[in-house]
Amino acid sequence: MRIISQNGLISVPFDMTAIHITGRFIRMNMVGDTGKGTVIAEYRTPEKSEKAMQLLHKSYIVNENFKKMDAELQLQILGCAEKETQLKYGGIFQFPKEEDL
Repeated sequence: MRIISQNGLISVPFDMTAIHITGRFIRMNMVGDTGKGTVIAEYRTPEKSEKAMQLLHKSYIVNENFKKMDAELQLQILGCAEKETQLKYGGIFQFPKEEDL
């Protein structure tokens, strides 16, 4: 699964990244990095940051379940799904903009 920053400028593999909330900010650290991390999303309130993280968690679960499906069923789902849903099933999550939460 790929994680894309809110502004679309950062794209990293989920399994090599630690994602964490610090107040209004969502930060990421690559595995082994011990610094403060790079801001990949910013929201007006900590509650919005938590909501965005919940969306990430749900997207991860959807992607993991999708990968377990038969290939033919995967193609059927992708063929009739909206683009946003296709990206989620396809393993791409981009942190939403403030106004989209």
